[in-house]
Amino acid sequence: MGISSEVLVQDPVDAEQLFVQACAAVGLPSDAHRHLRSWGAVRMLQAAPDQGAEALVTVHYAADGGPYPDEDEDDDEPKSPDGHAFVRFSTSGDINRETPRDHHRTLVDRLGRWLTEQELRWSWRWEGDPWVAGFFRRPERTPPSS
Repeated sequence: MGISSEVLVQDPVDAEQLFVQACAAVGLPSDAHRHLRSWGAVRMLQAAPDQGAEALVTVHYAADGGPYPDEDEDDDEPKSPDGHAFVRFSTSGDINRETPRDHHRTLVDRLGRWLTEQELRWSWRWEGDPWVAGFFRRPERTPPSS
């Protein structure tokens, strides 16, 4: 069973640069194999699987660079904050190093550092939980990507 966490960037951000930083958070180089998909108003960059990364990375963003289009949200899901792009980290359920929740928190922390350095507002959530305003652990507590 797969699990995921999401990071929503609430300010305008270059989708390609966001993708590169999200890939770095899971241990992929900037030239990692990727796919680009387009659904009209929405585009998605996705790292190809089986590259030895700590998670699969996808970045969804508005094709025109503006705010991410509103979607019909499920009444059971917490409402998303307004944003310009979001990153999803997806993993299988068996992560040996740490619990899945801690592992995803580490990935979010790595990306969150870069977002904070860029002075971008961001939020994140784990497995459909409510969105939490962005923050990260102190540097000595977040292991570097492999």
